[in-house]
Amino acid sequence: MELCAKLEKLEVLEKQCWTLISTQKTAEEKIKHLEQKLLEEQHQRKLIQDKAAQLQTGLEMNRILLSSLSPEKEVKKKSRKKKVLKNNSTMKRTQTSFQGGMLPFVAGKSASSSHSVVANVQSVLHMMKYRSACMTSQCPEGTEKRTSRWTGICKPVSCSTTSSATETLSDLLLGMQDELGQMSFEYQELSKQIEESQNQDIREDLERELDCLVKQMEIKGEQISKLKKHQNHVYKVRQRAQNLKRDIAYSTSRPNELKGSKETVISPSVSSTNKTANSLRLLKSAQKLQSVLKKDDIVWES
Repeated sequence: MELCAKLEKLEVLEKQCWTLISTQKTAEEKIKHLEQKLLEEQHQRKLIQDKAAQLQTGLEMNRILLSSLSPEKEVKKKSRKKKVLKNNSTMKRTQTSFQGGMLPFVAGKSASSSHSVVANVQSVLHMMKYRSACMTSQCPEGTEKRTSRWTGICKPVSCSTTSSATETLSDLLLGMQDELGQMSFEYQELSKQIEESQNQDIREDLERELDCLVKQMEIKGEQISKLKKHQNHVYKVRQRAQNLKRDIAYSTSRPNELKGSKETVISPSVSSTNKTANSLRLLKSAQKLQSVLKKDDIVWES
């Protein structure tokens, strides 16, 4: 009987041991599962912190660039309006001066009224020359200075020099942008070190370095904005110089054509029969022009 009781106790103890072993295994499995979850959460937290640091650096870079570019945009708009008005006024004045300065005048002929063709033509040319001189005298001397200044700008500009200048500016701009990107990477590293550091002194030193780096990033952003502004100015000057060259070439070729047509009209014809008919027509047209020019209410239009 005692042996049976002992055997029953042993069986009960074995069952309890097996149950304890099974519960221990399940507890160990749960602990491992929880450790894996903790590791995953820590990894996700680090990823979120990295993304937040990147977004913060991007926002600060955008803020620096916008703060440096926002006052310059208003100045650009005002300067563009002023330049457009100045260019329009100078172009109109140069056109009037070109048209008024190309009228011919024959020396040694009388300008008084007569029945001869040469004298009447001479009187018409004299009146036209007088009116063109009045028109050119009304224009201020600043137009000549402005046109000469712009032509002086157009002459030394060549394709090779402008292309090399734009290439150097673009290379310099790329280098400065790379430096700004390196500074942003350093900003991220410093922010990580500040978050991970537990010593107060080390954290203060890192925060000072971070403040200095932010100031350097602001300075670099201002330099990049100024360089972009200068690059746009160089491009605009180049385009303006090309446009002025075209306008000057067109305005100089047009009066020469008018002068050639007038000289061909004034030159005598070869045949004697056509000579008398042409002289009569020219006499009539000259008298009409002379009568029209003597009126005070007429002004030559440019």
